Amino acid sequence: MDILRIRMRQGLIGLFALLFAGISAGFCQSEGVVHLDFAKGIDGQDISGNAQIGTAGQALEKPLRVFVTDASGKPVADVLIEFKLVEEESKFYRRDGLPTIEPTLVRTTKAGIAATRVRFGKHHGTFHILASPKSHEGNFLVFTVKAYKEHWLAFMLLGLAGGLAIFLFGIKFGGRGLQKAAGGRLRETMCTLTNNRFLGLITGIVVTVIIQSSSATTAMLVSFANAGIILLQQALGVILGADIGTTLTVQLIAFRIFDYALLIVAVGFVIFMSNTERYSRLGQIVMGFGLLFFGMSVMSGAVEPAKDHPAFIGFMLGVERSPVLAIVSSAIFTAIIQSSAATIGLVLTLAFQGIIQLETAIPLVLGANIGTCATALLASLGSTAEGRRIAWAHIFFKVAGVLLLLPFLDRFTRFVAASSPSLTRQIANAHSLFNIGAALVFIPFVRPWAKLFRFLVKEEDIKVKAFRPVYLDARVLDTPALALGQATR
Repeated sequence: MDILRIRMRQGLIGLFALLFAGISAGFCQSEGVVHLDFAKGIDGQDISGNAQIGTAGQALEKPLRVFVTDASGKPVADVLIEFKLVEEESKFYRRDGLPTIEPTLVRTTKAGIAATRVRFGKHHGTFHILASPKSHEGNFLVFTVKAYKEHWLAFMLLGLAGGLAIFLFGIKFGGRGLQKAAGGRLRETMCTLTNNRFLGLITGIVVTVIIQSSSATTAMLVSFANAGIILLQQALGVILGADIGTTLTVQLIAFRIFDYALLIVAVGFVIFMSNTERYSRLGQIVMGFGLLFFGMSVMSGAVEPAKDHPAFIGFMLGVERSPVLAIVSSAIFTAIIQSSAATIGLVLTLAFQGIIQLETAIPLVLGANIGTCATALLASLGSTAEGRRIAWAHIFFKVAGVLLLLPFLDRFTRFVAASSPSLTRQIANAHSLFNIGAALVFIPFVRPWAKLFRFLVKEEDIKVKAFRPVYLDARVLDTPALALGQATR
């Protein structure tokens, strides 16, 4: 009997436990646990308003929306949701400058949606908004929104322009120091060219490394041809070498040493102020390279806000889908600023910020190579036929090289990607490989190319003035050692 009573008692306890569990489960299902998720449209597209970007002092364009469901996944109505700014608890912000949320307490609709609006205050930066159920148990969501400071676009453009100016000045200033260090050897190197195409190639590399500009090297070749110092066939090898020489600058700026840029400038300035001319030139070179990296640092800081902006992301995706558009845009930009190194430096800046990928960067690099021909073309205006032939030869080599590469662009991209784990180094390698490849393709046929350009660009029957300077040419004034050498002839 005792055993029977014990078993009956255990059975009753178990029955009451099952009844209590069932009642509790029913209560929790109707009044307790809910699940929050970012709201989505009928087509599955995110309509939550998460990751929006706005401007300080203005309201976000879209509301923040949460979708509330029960354990079975059905929408739950009349659930009280609280939206709260996480940064309100921080001591680093003043309350009057923080975003405001209106309303902070929202009940879900029959569709299970709760929505609120956000207006930014004076502070710019990234903010986090917590959404959690107030009347029920459940999970919480964190919305991330970003506020740019007022007039951010104008500040970005000014920062880009200022950084680009410092970058170009650094190249020019450091190049002048190298020219001073080279002295008369630069003129001697340029004026002792022979018909040996490979010697011309090496000469182009050396001279461009010294003066830090393939455009300037080609412009000088136009001037020398105009004065009758060199012939077209001699100049073609130098042009191809100059294109390789300018890639060394890009390889240098691919190193991310922005943090030490001002230190390099300071060290260079101290050396530059030396009373010894030799050390002064060295200081100018070091200071120039420091300014180059500082310019890239300024540009990097300027473009940082754009990397998350939908309009900029859309533009970069459009460029990635259309390599030809990227090539043309880059060529036009490079022709305006007359520096392929500056254009590729800007591309490297975007890569440092994670804004572009290699597939987008390579067409921009190819466009920069075409755009750099504008300097030689401008230098050839008013020149002799031989000078114009050199300018058009430079254009031909670049455009033909790009056209030959376009059908194999995907393979070239994969090959470059395997050259280094660093994206910036991959971009620099793409620039180097393109110009080295172009030199290997075109230099064996220098004589046929020279005949072709002589055929295409005819001599003009212009009466020569009775008295005119032959060797004096304003095109070489940017290189004092060469200009002085011309004046003494």
